[in-house]
Amino acid sequence: MLSKARQRDEGSHGAVLALAILAIASGASAAGCSGHSCKGLGCQPAADVVFSHALDSSSTYRVDVVSNGVTTSCPVNLTAVAACSVQPIWTGSQSTVTLDGTHLPTGGFAGLTVEGQPPSMAVTISDGRGVVATARFDSIHYSAVEIDGAGCGTCSLASVAMSVP
Repeated sequence: MLSKARQRDEGSHGAVLALAILAIASGASAAGCSGHSCKGLGCQPAADVVFSHALDSSSTYRVDVVSNGVTTSCPVNLTAVAACSVQPIWTGSQSTVTLDGTHLPTGGFAGLTVEGQPPSMAVTISDGRGVVATARFDSIHYSAVEIDGAGCGTCSLASVAMSVP
């Protein structure tokens, strides 16, 4: 014979199990009441530097980014990826957009993604002949973007435009 406390405890487990079965049968999911699931993309806050047009994909460039008093220098070419907090954005002939919806130029080295949320930065692009372009961004505005789907949280992203020859 079970004690009254144990009978109450076993009864509550049965009620929880019954509610769980009812929820599954009615189509509720772990994604919440919105009826969709999150993609699980994750978020890395970043600022994209979008070039006015794509640079030659057969060249090797040096990218220097100064933000918060720290200079990051990275070699950039299509065939080698350096471990760096500044990543190149390469595009083909298809129209492409950044995660915040900014259109990228097609056909080459189209821009950079700078990890983190620098409040300002200076960017210099060089090749074997010298400086190709330089720009300073004194105040970068970040937006909360739902990259993983509506209701799945936001990611802080920004895009700034850089004129290149």
